[in-house]
Amino acid sequence: MGYQDIFNTKNAADVKTSYFSQLAPLAARTPGTGNADTTKHEWLTNQHRDSITSYIGHDHILAYSALVEGKSQARMRYEFMEHMIEPCGPPPEEQEDEAM
Repeated sequence: MGYQDIFNTKNAADVKTSYFSQLAPLAARTPGTGNADTTKHEWLTNQHRDSITSYIGHDHILAYSALVEGKSQARMRYEFMEHMIEPCGPPPEEQEDEAM
């Protein structure tokens, strides 16, 4: 029975409700996935932080980055961690909508 067969049964509403009820805790545990209220800046910041974390966590990528930059691995790790503070710069100022 494939997923299409499940959704074609008379219990399709129950299956969909169950699916989304299981999806909510998963989304809550992983803030990088975002939601409907996530701004472009927040999403990009999460993506950059995830990438930088991967660079730091995988020693071969860190070693390659250090070799290319001509710096030590400890220095590259430090620079990557410093870059995680605001990887996309400061957040944009919120614009207020003025009704005329």
